[in-house]
Amino acid sequence: MAKVRKKKRQPRGGGDAAEVPRLSVGERLRQAREAQGLELAVVAERLHLKQSMVVALENEDFDRLPARVFVRGYYRNYARLLELPEEPLLREFDARCPEGEECAGAPPVVAQGVRKEIRSSHGLVRLVTWLVVVSVVAALALWWKDRAEREAVALKERPSPVSPVTAAGEGPPAPEASTASTGGEVAGAPVEREERGAEPAPEAPPRPPVEQPDMPAPLQAVQTEAETAPAPESPPPAAPAEVVLRFVEDSWVDVRGAGGSFKLVGLRKAGEEIRLEGSPPYNMILGNARGVQLLVDGKPYDLSSQTRRNVARLTLNP
Repeated sequence: MAKVRKKKRQPRGGGDAAEVPRLSVGERLRQAREAQGLELAVVAERLHLKQSMVVALENEDFDRLPARVFVRGYYRNYARLLELPEEPLLREFDARCPEGEECAGAPPVVAQGVRKEIRSSHGLVRLVTWLVVVSVVAALALWWKDRAEREAVALKERPSPVSPVTAAGEGPPAPEASTASTGGEVAGAPVEREERGAEPAPEAPPRPPVEQPDMPAPLQAVQTEAETAPAPESPPPAAPAEVVLRFVEDSWVDVRGAGGSFKLVGLRKAGEEIRLEGSPPYNMILGNARGVQLLVDGKPYDLSSQTRRNVARLTLNP
């Protein structure tokens, strides 16, 4: 930064006094600045003004300068910087711009250094704001992804409820009971008709000339023969089918027999083979159905039609 050169003040004589009025305030300031070797940028920095403002002061371009009160203050500071007498310059300015009249109406301009500082501050604020926004968005995205993964794992590991399968398994016996009951009623109908047919017919009134034989006697003999005939033997009950679960891979199972006669719940290891006991029908839930083989009397049972998402749900009544 250039140093301000001190200029020796010229003694006020008659010759100087005659030359001063010829120069305007701005022209005198420019000549003094150039005589001291000061650049416009140096003067603008020390006066905290824009360089264009200093040029307007030297050219007395009042259309580009603020109100009169500000311009008068700028001239005072400019004269002090150059170590010029202030009062003669201000009196000349007051003569050119009388008080009460505005030489220009533009607002005061903020110094260039201050504006640069504000702009740089605004840029820093924008950068910090963007960093905060990006951090918040990234945190929300990570939180949402982690939550979705945990829910997916929990849903995959959670065993399916047993109640829908139980209801499905207990449903079929009802029609059988109804069928058996209906069959019993149908079977009972011929017996009732037979019994009605076995009743003695009403006796016809005897004819006087001809004696009629006693009719109930043959019927009674038929009834006695039917009662004495031995009942047919019922066939022996069929042996229950053998049901075996063979685990090729680890699998979670829930198998229950009718009326709680058998229960198998939990994780079974690969290589295990379990024979089901109790009474059918069996309500089954087989997780990892691809790793389980179901054998009925030694024959493989196809689980593909009852398997959804590698979980088999079925009711087996062999």
